[in-house]
Amino acid sequence: MRNLVFVLCFTILAMGCNKGDEQLSEKARIEGQANSEAALKTENENLASKAAAMENDLSVRHRFFQATKGLYEGDLKTETGNYRIRVTLTPSIAPYKVDRIRQLDEITADINNLFFNAQVVQWDEKDSNRSAVGCRVSNIRPDLKAGVISITSESCANLYQITLTNELRTSAADYISKLILSGDISAVSHILGTVQPSTNASIYEFHAEKL
Repeated sequence: MRNLVFVLCFTILAMGCNKGDEQLSEKARIEGQANSEAALKTENENLASKAAAMENDLSVRHRFFQATKGLYEGDLKTETGNYRIRVTLTPSIAPYKVDRIRQLDEITADINNLFFNAQVVQWDEKDSNRSAVGCRVSNIRPDLKAGVISITSESCANLYQITLTNELRTSAADYISKLILSGDISAVSHILGTVQPSTNASIYEFHAEKL
């Protein structure tokens, strides 16, 4: 009889222990799931915050490209005569709105693939059909802070250095660029530039207006 009572007591205790273990396991599982969900939520929030910051950076870059794109034409004076010069700046991609939070690699791809394609043509107004020379250059990345655009390539005989200005040529390029990036102005009206030939050490200056 005592043995029977002992067995019953042991069985009851075992069942109680098993139930307690199950409760502890369930509690641990719930806590673990909650911690995982909290960590995932934090990670998603961090990614969303980083994506928003990168989208804002891309938007600011687009401001510069959209404000400076276009066709500029002006005068270029050299010791061999006076010429006309035309500079055409075309952004590689246009800005567009998205209605979702994009992946970081999508935004990074847009930032890396945003650049200028440029065409520069010089000609003598008296004989524009025969005297025109120029080149096309791709993958031009401007200095957004300084407001400077360098057009150079092995296939281009000259180095063109372009800075932003206004109609009166009184504003510095970095100041104009600052106004563009902050959204205070939306378009550049004039540029100043220098032409450095590869055949001599001369540097020629020009001023061009957006057409």
